[in-house]
Amino acid sequence: MGIELIDGGLKLEDANGSLFRIADLSTGAKDQLYLTIRMAFLLHRNKHYAPILVDDGWLHYDEKRKGNLLKLFTDAAQEEQVILFSSDQQMRSLFFKSNCGKVIEL
Repeated sequence: MGIELIDGGLKLEDANGSLFRIADLSTGAKDQLYLTIRMAFLLHRNKHYAPILVDDGWLHYDEKRKGNLLKLFTDAAQEEQVILFSSDQQMRSLFFKSNCGKVIEL
């Protein structure tokens, strides 16, 4: 499994070695891929220039994936300032249950 740059575009390889174009993915899978790439870049850069800001980047995630994403954000917050904006009540509930940071409601 992995992501490759082939002919100027990203291709995803599944566990069986089959390649897929990003356009072939569902909306939720695309969202997960894009957020994964962004987070990998932000967490592996050398200098910390600004906080990580995410605005409802998980709308097409199921509860398990939202929980995993929240863990990623919590881990990232050990080194970076992470600010999340959301109207997603399920994510809000997971955030409160995790007790992993400060919540400001508007």
